[in-house]
Amino acid sequence: MQYGLYLGVYICLRFFLGLTHLALFSVISFIMLFGIPVLIYYVIKNYRDKHLNGAISLGAAWGLGCGLYFFSGMIVELVQFVYFRFINQDILAQAAEAAKVMYEKFNVSAENLNMLDKIMQPHFYVISDFFVSFILGGCIISLIIAGFVQRKANPFQ
Repeated sequence: MQYGLYLGVYICLRFFLGLTHLALFSVISFIMLFGIPVLIYYVIKNYRDKHLNGAISLGAAWGLGCGLYFFSGMIVELVQFVYFRFINQDILAQAAEAAKVMYEKFNVSAENLNMLDKIMQPHFYVISDFFVSFILGGCIISLIIAGFVQRKANPFQ
């Protein structure tokens, strides 16, 4: 959970850098996105080498990665909820309006356009982002990372 806290703070920093309208911070935020799997790899590899005598199964590595994503996701989504609900309440509404303009160009029905207002509510947005980004995405990325980190124990040690 401690590493999940660190990863959550890292992702929150990435989130706030991405909100700025400065190009440099947006680029840094984008680059930080690629650092997330690298950090997960490092944490699992470090745990394997220091606490498990250099051996970890695919399932254990995958579970550790999923746990890291889960705990960091809880932190990130709590911060995002507070931001969207209390600090900048208009940002999701502005994003919904921009999406409506884009979808109108593709002749999307009015019923589907009205659904955007419901989807872009802070509570719905945060919950769906948590499940898609941190649960589903975290499980998939952790499985890939676990394939690289796994190592069988040496029976001669």
